[in-house]
Amino acid sequence: MPTDIFISLVSPKLVEMIPDLLRLPHVHVDPAMLIIYYSILYHGCGLGPTIADTDVIRKYFRTLFDDELSWRMYTYACEYAQVLNLQNLDARDPGISASDAGEAKLDADRKGFWELIQMDTFFRLLFNRPPAITHNMSSWKVNLPWLSGSLPFGPSAVPTVSFLVGSRLTFIVSCFFQELETPGCDEASIRPKTEEKCLEICELLAEYKIEDWIHRLLADGNKGDYWYLGDIAMMAYTYVIFMLHRLAVLGSKAPHPVSSDTEVPDAPLAAEASRRLLRIVHAIMVDNLYAETMCCLLNMYRIYVAYACLMKSILRAADVRAHSDDIELLKMVGDAIVMASGSERDFVPLVRAVQSLNAEVQTRVDEAGAID
Repeated sequence: MPTDIFISLVSPKLVEMIPDLLRLPHVHVDPAMLIIYYSILYHGCGLGPTIADTDVIRKYFRTLFDDELSWRMYTYACEYAQVLNLQNLDARDPGISASDAGEAKLDADRKGFWELIQMDTFFRLLFNRPPAITHNMSSWKVNLPWLSGSLPFGPSAVPTVSFLVGSRLTFIVSCFFQELETPGCDEASIRPKTEEKCLEICELLAEYKIEDWIHRLLADGNKGDYWYLGDIAMMAYTYVIFMLHRLAVLGSKAPHPVSSDTEVPDAPLAAEASRRLLRIVHAIMVDNLYAETMCCLLNMYRIYVAYACLMKSILRAADVRAHSDDIELLKMVGDAIVMASGSERDFVPLVRAVQSLNAEVQTRVDEAGAID
């Protein structure tokens, strides 16, 4: 259709307004108009670039890691799951047995639903969001998917173990939230219980030898599987850091949890979790020196909090030279951040902050050596 005829039939101004109209619950957009809108988007994707490729990539990944957008899409997924009645998958008569094919589909649906629950924990702890799907668990009738009690082998081993560990992490953090929401809860009463749960998370990773497994996969060049396990390990240590952080800001309802140095947890457990997290981060970054990797690590795992936490433990030490291994680790991570950032201007403030902190630590080391 010629452009002038098309424009006479469809208002360009209306097409431009549709993204905003879709967010308004009281506005109904005609389905025919939506088809036209998405067709325009589809065909627009095939047009030649009018700006630099790097700008396109940067804008795409900025949108991809939009916290507000990801939260909104997650809540839509939760609503859709409940419309499909996934929370009542096991409400059928126990006397009725499903066929093998039916049971396999049930297990897949159960797994998908429990993965939504895992994401609920993630948003609650890291972004201080309200529970989107776990607020009415008492009415659910859905089991965990069937999994063998022994450690799996073969192609399914990594996804299965990732799900197992992820589910147990969710139960641990859910217990933490229950304790946190107990009336009259204060830091003195909840700290021992929280530290116990943090140790439980570390023991869980040790039980499955997750870190050793990641390094073996890295050595084998198996990127798909090491990202699977790396995600679980990095998330687990991030949970430890943020659970301890919650104690430092108990009672605060700030939407952005870690916003100042005083809110960075300085407990030994937090420092150890930061140390282990940054070791995994460095190993993965060395193999993926891309700006996209930086976006993922910064947004999903808040690695700048772990960096600040370990840095804080060094700077508060009586003799910084006793932390030479940690200083070297921070330097390696800092160098990887610089290399992965490349010429991306968005990362310049972060790179400068990392270089400034590493320079300050080196000054402390030099001063301690001069005194001796």
